[in-house]
Amino acid sequence: MSRKNVLSAAMTAFSHILCILTWLFFPGQIEQEPRYVKYTSQMITLQQKKIGHHYLYVRIDTDAYGHEVLVRECDLRVLQTKIDRQIFFILLDGNGATNLRFHQYVNLWMIENRRGVNSRRKAASALCKLFSFCALMDYEVNALDATEINQFVTFLVGEGRLQCSNETVNSYLSIIRHFFKTLEIRCDAIFNQHNTLSNNALASGFQTMAYDVNLPTDPHKREKAPKYISLDYYIRLIEIAQSKGDWTGVMLMHLMFRYGMRLGECLGLTEEDIVVYKIKGQDVWTLIVRNRLSDEPWQHAKRKLIPLKEVDYDAKPYIDQWRDDDYAHYYLTESGDFVEAFKRFVRISKETAERNYPENYKSCEADIVYPQTFRGEKNRYIFQNRLGKRLSAQVWGKRLKEYFVEARIPFDVDKKDSNLSHRFRHGFAMMHARYMDPPTPPHELQKMMHHRHLSSTLIYYNPTLEDEFDYKTKLQNQLFDNNPRLRSILADFFKNE
Repeated sequence: MSRKNVLSAAMTAFSHILCILTWLFFPGQIEQEPRYVKYTSQMITLQQKKIGHHYLYVRIDTDAYGHEVLVRECDLRVLQTKIDRQIFFILLDGNGATNLRFHQYVNLWMIENRRGVNSRRKAASALCKLFSFCALMDYEVNALDATEINQFVTFLVGEGRLQCSNETVNSYLSIIRHFFKTLEIRCDAIFNQHNTLSNNALASGFQTMAYDVNLPTDPHKREKAPKYISLDYYIRLIEIAQSKGDWTGVMLMHLMFRYGMRLGECLGLTEEDIVVYKIKGQDVWTLIVRNRLSDEPWQHAKRKLIPLKEVDYDAKPYIDQWRDDDYAHYYLTESGDFVEAFKRFVRISKETAERNYPENYKSCEADIVYPQTFRGEKNRYIFQNRLGKRLSAQVWGKRLKEYFVEARIPFDVDKKDSNLSHRFRHGFAMMHARYMDPPTPPHELQKMMHHRHLSSTLIYYNPTLEDEFDYKTKLQNQLFDNNPRLRSILADFFKNE
């Protein structure tokens, strides 16, 4: 053995003896391990390697001299398949065995609760990392303690080119937290919270909680507000409204997202505006859009005549606009129970307001435009606030902002009018222009959106920067995956590097 190796071995032995003596005589002087210590200790190193579009996770155990004593690989893969037009994700190990918990959450619970494909794909990725970590460390998913969760957080962060941002790590933890909650897997360490405010703020009654294991993020970094409501956002928002018993909010958001109605058109709806038309031998519930003298400004329908006096109701231009113009009708043609739910909502809202707030409910009275067909003694607005008065755009906007905050959907906080309701209508247009298979033709979407000019509709067919990036990335990946000769050329290049 060379003199240099002998000296190195002696120094190592001396440091071990010094640590033992310090622990025996000065136990309080041993510094506690930091909370987020990088998990590449002298004995165990966890690595992830990207091979094409797949990650391979590796555990390397070393002795005190840096010699490898164990190398373990984990080759868990998420596969995507399509059965009866439904996309399923499968987690397979190297032996072809599937993971039951993964299937229960991603393919059963998330589909049953109408989670989008992208949300399920992200959940699959997060759970793949969780099960890979447990396989490498011989941990049980349903028995992780605080130390093991902290190790997992560091594993998620990674290192080098594969290092994840704190925001990404926190999003993975959020998915795993919901996975544990849904499958009733107890893991206190990932759910523990602390208050982030100072003692003075706590004394004032403020409470701002954060999860202990979440990594710090830049509080001044603002997320970009979405220009339209996606299907995932829509489901998240109506779930929040449902949990609060806010069926008015559920119905409003449904009409705006599923039918593209404007907020003013919804708030201006009255009992007279709900009619049944016979179309192709079927009874189709239809909502008529028109303006009244009794409307408030925030109840006005865009590009519809505003009457100045009662005799305007009998004028031919006004009658033609709501009776013969297809742009004044929203046909409730969707499958499912929405029509029955909407009819029940109208009846219960009316009965509740008449019983609990009879004086306030008088403010919901509206003009009768066409008494020849309306058979009620009084006509009333459909949407009311919690006190039985007609629901205003201001009250609804304040409530919707609270839902956005709870759903963690960013919006323009520095703008007085962030126009959150109109983003449901944008989401309706984007869903038909981009994500339907095949997309809805522009002229058809123009009628559905009640646009007077086609140019207003065509803007939804122009891809955004994010859309172009996603499309081109998908195209390039398909090109690479479908050409084995190209893959072999690149593999040969890296081999000879």
